[in-house]
Amino acid sequence: MLAALTLLLTTLSGCSKEPGYIVTPGYLQRLPAEREVREGPLAQGGITGELLTGGIAPLVPDGMVDSIIGDTLRPWLGLLERKDLAYASQTAAVTDRNRRIPWRTKNPAGETMAYGSVQPVSDIYRSLRGRLCRDVRQFVDRGDTSQWQQITLCREMTGANLFVWVVGNAY
Repeated sequence: MLAALTLLLTTLSGCSKEPGYIVTPGYLQRLPAEREVREGPLAQGGITGELLTGGIAPLVPDGMVDSIIGDTLRPWLGLLERKDLAYASQTAAVTDRNRRIPWRTKNPAGETMAYGSVQPVSDIYRSLRGRLCRDVRQFVDRGDTSQWQQITLCREMTGANLFVWVVGNAY
């Protein structure tokens, strides 16, 4: 009886010889596979893309479009142009640093009304309040005029697990 009890306790205590498994009392768990990151943002030390979005592009509710655009550019653009810039800004917030995300707004006749790009200029960092933030530059070309503004976008939950990057600060 004592030998059977000793064998049972040894098995449950984690002394398994099975490679790739760990035994905890009552459970046999497979160890996670080891992976070496050789390229991409993790190899460079940053988190971007699917690590932040789960593989789904960030959505922008219509009521939040203006909270994503810098205050210098906002009054200069129409609603459709602001929407396109906001969508590009969401993509830029989760992509590799210095990669330009282009955007273009066309009127119903197919003519370009405005175009530009958004470029992340910093890695993602944690603000003093604990939010994930990133500095980006928003570029706009409209007619004969070009403007740009550097802003800080911070990730904010809007409900139902929907995260949107909005203009914020690192404080």
